[in-house]
Amino acid sequence: MVHAKAAGAWGHFEVTHDVSDLTSAKFLTSVGKRTEVLTRISTVAGEKGAPDTVRDVRGWALKFFTEEGNQDFVFNDLPVFFVRDPIKFPSMNPKPKGGSLKYVKWHLKPTGGIETLPPDVAMRLAGEEPNYHIKDLFRAIEKGDYPTWTLYVQVIDPKDASNAGIPIFDDTYTWPHERFPLRPIGQLT
Repeated sequence: MVHAKAAGAWGHFEVTHDVSDLTSAKFLTSVGKRTEVLTRISTVAGEKGAPDTVRDVRGWALKFFTEEGNQDFVFNDLPVFFVRDPIKFPSMNPKPKGGSLKYVKWHLKPTGGIETLPPDVAMRLAGEEPNYHIKDLFRAIEKGDYPTWTLYVQVIDPKDASNAGIPIFDDTYTWPHERFPLRPIGQLT
């Protein structure tokens, strides 16, 4: 089983930049708009009792509770997916019902930066406190020290896709930031 060990937390998403040129989704089209969210962060390989300090990919599930219905997203926290076979990821690009179509890749980046445990500390904690990261998250929330992430998107117009220099629907590639810059949308708390 994958993603067996996880923690969830309620929070909100607040739009900080106008992206009405990209979407008509109401929860994303008004600067300052807040939407309730539920986030589930998990380890990928570890079983339910496994320590969360070992090196592992982290999975995300993010549910936005919007006035237009729930919007669900799933992520992994690595730039290039480890399954190196793009055929296993069929395109999920429906035909637009109106307006224009854009290809978008989402990025959630921690506003506090990325911190890692030294290997010896991670190993010690794996034996002493196998739920270290989960407890750290809940202790921070209890203190009001809420973790935050900035949501960015990269955007490719379909007419530019063939000149992107990479197969853009292949999850084993990262879209080059110099050609397709990160565009901020908002903050997840």
